[in-house]
Amino acid sequence: YGLTRQHLYNARAVADGNLLKLPGGPVKLAFGGEFLRESLWPRNGQSAPGFAETGTPALFLPANLPGSPTVLIRPATEPLPAVSLARNTVSVFGELVVPLFGKDNGGPGMEELTLSASARYDRYSDVGGTFNPKFGAVYRPLEWIKLRAAWGKSFVAPSLVDGEDAVPTQLGF
Repeated sequence: YGLTRQHLYNARAVADGNLLKLPGGPVKLAFGGEFLRESLWPRNGQSAPGFAETGTPALFLPANLPGSPTVLIRPATEPLPAVSLARNTVSVFGELVVPLFGKDNGGPGMEELTLSASARYDRYSDVGGTFNPKFGAVYRPLEWIKLRAAWGKSFVAPSLVDGEDAVPTQLGF
């Protein structure tokens, strides 16, 4: 028997637009914030839970297919273990894109050069905070050649069932 209830609530606000104009094009800025609430309530066991001791003996149902196990339906004796897990995440993020030169102001071998920088800070209620920057560049020496470079750092929090608060024996894993 297994029953899991999972809830996810997400709210996000983002603002973006052109900051100023350079000869290579507009400088773009975006920033925002986010709130995420995750909750998980798993319940697992070897039999289906009941609500009260009925005094009725256990019932064995034959297997539907040859070689399949027999199904046991028994009266309730104790509740199955349940674990309640939750996490709140608060984030802020931003990105700046700066076109240094473009088609209109570049010379030979300088069709485009755009630099970008972005960052994200996440504060997890259970695993702490993490700061993740990213930097990039796009260089186009000719119309038909585009070179891109990027460097960044990232972090993915473990799922709720993989965290320290999850008790594997109670989750049935």
